[in-house]
Amino acid sequence: MRHARAQDPYPTGLRGYLTPETNDETLGGLAFRIEELLGDNREEDATTLALTTADWLRRAAQNADTPNSDIREVGELMDHMHQDISEAVPRS
Repeated sequence: MRHARAQDPYPTGLRGYLTPETNDETLGGLAFRIEELLGDNREEDATTLALTTADWLRRAAQNADTPNSDIREVGELMDHMHQDISEAVPRS
């Protein structure tokens, strides 16, 4: 994540949600914001943030300089999560 942030500090859709510095709290902070949006009955915003986060993490794993099996696994997991979230959203 730090490498991805060095390339693009505030990826599209994450400005206002990411803290200025990437640390051990970054993912927890994004998860909290998603839960907060859901608690405020802002399901569309929560879904958008969840999809954007999964996509960002997937791209970060794919673009890692030296991806090991754990990083590749994270990329695959984010791909599945993105798909699951997309399929769970009611279509208008």
